[in-house]
Amino acid sequence: MTTQLLDLAADDQLAEAVGDAALAALLRSKPADDEIPSAVWWLIAETLRTSVTIRREVTSASPPDLDTLATLLTEASLLTEAALAELAETTSARPMLVSMPPSRADHSRVAPTRPTFGLQLSILFLARMLVGNRTTTPQRLANTLAAHLRALAVLEVDLHSR
Repeated sequence: MTTQLLDLAADDQLAEAVGDAALAALLRSKPADDEIPSAVWWLIAETLRTSVTIRREVTSASPPDLDTLATLLTEASLLTEAALAELAETTSARPMLVSMPPSRADHSRVAPTRPTFGLQLSILFLARMLVGNRTTTPQRLANTLAAHLRALAVLEVDLHSR
C-alpha cells in the first residue's frame, strides 16, 4: 500500500510539473501489478502527442512544411528513445531483433501512403497499451517502441525522397 501511495504522489508531482491531470488520472488506473514505471508511460504519452501531430501534418490536404515535420520527427524519435532507455534501465527490457526475409515485392507498386500507414499503426498499438487496463509486459512494450521508432524513420526517409 505504501508503494502505491508513493507512486500516486510521484504521478501527482509529474502532473503538476507537466500540467496534465488527465494523464495522471489515467496512470492511476493502470493495473497494480504493471511493471512499467509511470515515467515511461509519460514519455509514451508525449511521443504519441507528437506522432499524432506528424500524422495529421502528413495526411492534411495542404502540402506539409518539411522543416516543421523534420523537427517533429526528431522530437518524436528522441521521446521514443528516452522511453526505451528508461524502460531498459528500470526493467532490463530491450527490443528483440527481428530478422526479416528478403522481400520479393515490387517496390515500384508500393502505395505512397504506406509510411503514413505504418506510423498510424504504431500510434494505435502504443495508444492501446497506454490506455489499456491490462498489464503490459516490458518486453512487449520495448518491441512496440522499437517498431514506432522504425515507423518514424521510414516516414522521415520517405519525406526526404520527395
